[in-house]
Amino acid sequence: MPPGATRGHVMSQEGGRVRESTPVPDASERGFAEGARTLWNSPVLRPLVLAGGATMLLAGLNGAAVYAVADKGLGHSPTYVGVLYAVQGAGSVAAGLLAGPLMRRLPERTFAAAGIALFAAGVALRALP
Repeated sequence: MPPGATRGHVMSQEGGRVRESTPVPDASERGFAEGARTLWNSPVLRPLVLAGGATMLLAGLNGAAVYAVADKGLGHSPTYVGVLYAVQGAGSVAAGLLAGPLMRRLPERTFAAAGIALFAAGVALRALP
């Protein structure tokens, strides 16, 4: 807009038309949509992502319920959960050290299935008195 001009002055000089552009999604929105579309359309990645998501959902529920299980179900004090989490932490460190070499040797589905099976075994062991 030239100095001293008003909006009406500029509009009258342009024939009174106002052009509005349609909003363009920014790169992060496009990237998320493209990534989600890629995962959903991939016959290899879709089941892995869905299985991983379901496992994470159940892990969250398990983490919330562990105090009730330790107290009411197993008859231990809530401090017993600290022991369980210490063992879980040690297992996480060990799994982290082994994950890289195993990922290079095993197919993706086998690796994911083994991780889910280990999680299930950990949940079952946690329920033992």
